[in-house]
Amino acid sequence: MSTLSNLSDLSTTLNQQSNKVNDLLKALEGKLYAMNLGVEVWAYDQPLSTSPRSFYAPDKDKEYRESIDLVLGWARLGEKFGLTVQVVEYTWEGGKWVMKNEGPRTPLLQASREARISALEKIDALVEALTVKAREVVDSIEKAEQTIEKL
Repeated sequence: MSTLSNLSDLSTTLNQQSNKVNDLLKALEGKLYAMNLGVEVWAYDQPLSTSPRSFYAPDKDKEYRESIDLVLGWARLGEKFGLTVQVVEYTWEGGKWVMKNEGPRTPLLQASREARISALEKIDALVEALTVKAREVVDSIEKAEQTIEKL
């Protein structure tokens, strides 16, 4: 049987571990910021959390599906880029999910504990997305440069 004392001890450990999560995220953000990438990416395909729901319209015999996801990104927040989360709403239309609305951006370090922990599991996906985006930007600039040189 759990006791209040056990819960208190567990709470202390949980808070210590949460501080480690924050330290890891701050270290990652610092490394990414130092790279001065200046590109924005969102890990839409790997949300930190998702809340799907289905319902029938009372006046129609049709099922509606929607999802509210919390997504991780590297995006501009004010004057600089940082690890960011954003609520994104989707609806199911024509056999696919269609983005309906993007909510405000929030620094990851201000997000819930669950979101911050989930973000640790998505770091590889975010770094991969940043790599792909940076490569696309470099390729685009190089292609434009070649086109201009030919003129």
